[in-house]
Amino acid sequence: MFLSIKAKEETDRIVGFIKKTLQDQQSSQVVIGISGGIDSTICLYLLIKAISQHNIHIAHLPYFEDSYKRDIASILKKIEIPQKNLHVIPIKPIVEQIITALKVEGSGQEKVRAGNIAARIRMILLYDFAKKYQALVCGTENKSEYCLSYFTRFGDEAADFEPIRHLYKTQVYQLAHYLKVPDQIIKKTPTAGLWQ
Repeated sequence: MFLSIKAKEETDRIVGFIKKTLQDQQSSQVVIGISGGIDSTICLYLLIKAISQHNIHIAHLPYFEDSYKRDIASILKKIEIPQKNLHVIPIKPIVEQIITALKVEGSGQEKVRAGNIAARIRMILLYDFAKKYQALVCGTENKSEYCLSYFTRFGDEAADFEPIRHLYKTQVYQLAHYLKVPDQIIKKTPTAGLWQ
């Protein structure tokens, strides 16, 4: 198959990359934003293979408040991240204050402005956690998104290292099956979670 990967070798290569990155930066802690989508879930699973779960700090920063139970519960059932390492912060109140202050409307190009503000708020929070825990921020961008510029500059594109940026989305799905990511995550329609 075109762009087919050898999932085990790819997993081992990425795990090695994560370990070397942390070693080179003399860091043992990682912060990752988990949306409930396939990319962030795969990155979390790869982190768990590379470092102690006690050194992984998860931030779920939903714009829609019901997304925790819908998107995150199935992921957390499969792993053993300490409860103190899980941070759930709804960002809608923060985003709406900024949107109001800047008089951003809710349609067309203005809708994109609002989405960019939300993405950048998430990154502000991730980097604040990184400072708090002396950690590196793990990015979750894949190559398809990167090549298409499907990201917000200084928002979801910002990170200290990117474990899957070299993988196209089709390859991400291959890796997800190998890592036994829950089916509801694999089959979920991709979204930035910034509007309905």
